[in-house]
Amino acid sequence: MNRIIKETRGLTLIEVLVCLVAITTVFAMIIPALQAGKQYSKSEICLSNLKELTAAIRIYAEDNNNQLPGPLTAAINHHQTIASYASSGPPSPEELEYYLGRQLSYRLRPIMGDDVDRAIICPTIAGIAPDSHFHDFNSQNGRSIFPFNYTLNNWGNNGMGGSGFVALPRVTDPRFYFGNQPYPGSPDLPIQPQVIGNFNNPSKEWMIADAWYRDHATPISELQQDGPYQSGWSGEALPYFAPHFKRGSTKMYTDPGERKAAAYRTHETKSDGLTNTLFFDGHAAAVPSRTFVVNGFKLISGFPGTVNPKLTEQSQMFWDVGTWE
Repeated sequence: MNRIIKETRGLTLIEVLVCLVAITTVFAMIIPALQAGKQYSKSEICLSNLKELTAAIRIYAEDNNNQLPGPLTAAINHHQTIASYASSGPPSPEELEYYLGRQLSYRLRPIMGDDVDRAIICPTIAGIAPDSHFHDFNSQNGRSIFPFNYTLNNWGNNGMGGSGFVALPRVTDPRFYFGNQPYPGSPDLPIQPQVIGNFNNPSKEWMIADAWYRDHATPISELQQDGPYQSGWSGEALPYFAPHFKRGSTKMYTDPGERKAAAYRTHETKSDGLTNTLFFDGHAAAVPSRTFVVNGFKLISGFPGTVNPKLTEQSQMFWDVGTWE
């Protein structure tokens, strides 16, 4: 009887290496796609948040003679941080009402319930600048900056008087869409919010946007800032680049020089991401950064800002001849 012998042969070293190379190549192709998909998912959640907020704002306005919520502060602070205002002791009922009343989340809570706490958190910025980042910034810089991811198109001091804040460029016309509730102890009086429809270009004028900030070296106040947030004093706690679809640094810069250098590199390499933006007509979109060009000279680049500016005479000639490209 013939005996059938089966030979079992193992893989050679070369075959093993070929398999490893193939597997590594596959992972190299898959991982970027997974990362891109994750970023896309975060962006979609952010845009969904903005649409929820605009729906609630419209309901609020319908119940209040078409008046926008307010008077508010521009930063849409996370509601759960309200207690941190009382660092020196429990606030009085009047103080608590004042602090709460400045927050968009407080005004929309009767409409959205606790969902408002979720809707005011951008998952992308929460990864770049988490709440702990803001608290660390407070302790290292002595500035009371409370966590936030979104900002309102709402401040309006460009040297014409008003809120007393500095470096608040690209003022809206009419000013302070959501009114203005000054900080406690300020000599300024509250400014009531505007009526919906009391301004031009609702499809182009932004209402809420991803909060990021970097300043720009120019003596003209309306051209001093590239991001949608208007205050350099607290803007330093924010990202210095448009956050969506950009692999930006999560480093917290406490040295202004280092931060400006990083922002300058973003300018030079054109490596901004996209800014998720909600407009007054109700649509939300991811907006790319653009450059403001006057007679061939690039004066500013970043988030375009208001299309309904209230300008000083100094800057009027620039805005009349300049274009966003």
